[in-house]
Amino acid sequence: MLAYTLTKSCEVSGIGLHNGLESLVRLSPRTKAGIEIKVNGQPLTLSPTNMLPTPLRTTLAEGNITLATPEHLLAALHGLNILGISIEIEGPPEVPILDGSALPWVAAIDAAGRTELANPPPLLKAGRPSTYSNEGRLLLATPRLLGGLEVECHVTYPSAVIGTQHWRGVITEEVFRTEIAPARSFALQAEVEAAMAAGLLRGASLASGVLLTREETIANPEGLRFPDEPVRHKMLDFIGDSFLAGRRVQGSFALTAPGHTANIRLLQQVVAQEAEA
Repeated sequence: MLAYTLTKSCEVSGIGLHNGLESLVRLSPRTKAGIEIKVNGQPLTLSPTNMLPTPLRTTLAEGNITLATPEHLLAALHGLNILGISIEIEGPPEVPILDGSALPWVAAIDAAGRTELANPPPLLKAGRPSTYSNEGRLLLATPRLLGGLEVECHVTYPSAVIGTQHWRGVITEEVFRTEIAPARSFALQAEVEAAMAAGLLRGASLASGVLLTREETIANPEGLRFPDEPVRHKMLDFIGDSFLAGRRVQGSFALTAPGHTANIRLLQQVVAQEAEA
């Protein structure tokens, strides 16, 4: 599978989901493999060890430098095989939520164009089976001899709109573009109210995700993009979180009730196994 950098730079600006403030993200070509991140000029290393556990989002932290909510951008890089890129964030350290999916990032990458990257980093392969289990979440990683990234995901929510959903597939670029990238963030109304009371979701709106009301309806007038959009978005988050090593992941993953911290804890195990091999 080919690996890429960008052909030219592009910029995307928008509001942060949690801080409600506008920031700008500049994506630029890089002549060598690696994901270089700078937050207001300060370097931040992309690594699963630089994860700060935070509710409802992924947060990178190194020293006093943080970056919140990078998962949808990282999912687009992973799904489109962008393995060499410079990412600069100007303004408050939160990646814009945009429409709550990875689709705007895919569009920005497509507009910038892709150039084949020489000497891409090796695949991060799931070795011996790994398990992460905590508070009803169960995530499993096993080797995949056929290659590629296969993911099976189960979610259950106390909402008739969601209920129990299941998705399984091999994440090729085409699958990512058409079946995963468009899936938006979602939340139950009670969850939104609790998060807002805790000072989060200051930038949330119906333009940045799907709201499920107490009356068991979709608040967004356009409805869902897929009947099972919630489980597809959980897949999107996993694809983004699993790119914290800056490398394409190969293996079979079974996810029950995944979340950002659980995703990254499992990734840490895969990385640690590789280091021990």
